[in-house]
Amino acid sequence: MGPTCQSLFLSFSVHLLPPTPPGCGAATRRGSCTEAEAENDPFDVIHSESVAMFHCWAHDVPNLVVSWHGISLEALHSRIYQDLTRGDDERMSPASNHSLAQSVYRVLSEMHFFRSYVHHVAISDTTGEMLRDVYQIPNRRVHVILNGVDEAQFKPDAALGRAFREDLRLPKGANLVLGVSGRLVKGADLVLVAVGQISLSLP
Repeated sequence: MGPTCQSLFLSFSVHLLPPTPPGCGAATRRGSCTEAEAENDPFDVIHSESVAMFHCWAHDVPNLVVSWHGISLEALHSRIYQDLTRGDDERMSPASNHSLAQSVYRVLSEMHFFRSYVHHVAISDTTGEMLRDVYQIPNRRVHVILNGVDEAQFKPDAALGRAFREDLRLPKGANLVLGVSGRLVKGADLVLVAVGQISLSLP
């Protein structure tokens, strides 16, 4: 570690929080730590991924930027499309019915508390449109930064591929089988299209 990185690292204040049960965040504890740090030296900008900082804390935090890796309206769309796969004679399960109803309440709740965040970073054009058109976030506060990689820096590397196979101890000539699982809104169909294009362009 160079002297510049070392001095920067030593200037950090690290708050260690005890582990929480699966599915339970530590938002209240994080908020307390944020307030404690702000008392010593106010932040210029604070970034929160999704709702890592709840809106009850966001009210008093200036220049808060939040990036959304999925909002409730997208989840609602996914559940609607999922229900379309149900047969005409198949009844909706109580669990699906409850999930759809809860999704509507979550969307309404988000519409109210999203105003607490100063800037919103969407990872897709569709999410940006939802934030502007449905959630009514002013255009100047919505920024779209697409997920992706810099193709000038990350490109096929035969030597790196061989090293990867050696690390996994794969036999020569063995095929790699890749799988994708998740909600439809994650764009699994785009992955399949991309893999098909890659297979045609690479040996």
